Amino acid sequence: MFRHYADRAQYELFASHLLEEKPYLDPALTFRALCSRLGLPHRRLNNTLLAELGVGGQEIMEIFRAGDVKMLLLLQF
Repeated sequence: MFRHYADRAQYELFASHLLEEKPYLDPALTFRALCSRLGLPHRRLNNTLLAELGVGGQEIMEIFRAGDVKMLLLLQF
């Protein structure tokens, strides 16, 4: 699963923020900007998301924007 504890912690922070705060509702917000806002390394988190979910961070933002409920189920921990 996760290579390092830090990867899991970053993943959980990103996922919980998406679910609770819904930052994806801002159409101008990018994955990189969101990571910066949360103090997360965007490249490392993107690689973790690709490894764990098969999709990158920006794509996750777009899926949430499109209202795809399947991603909500995948991000539950």
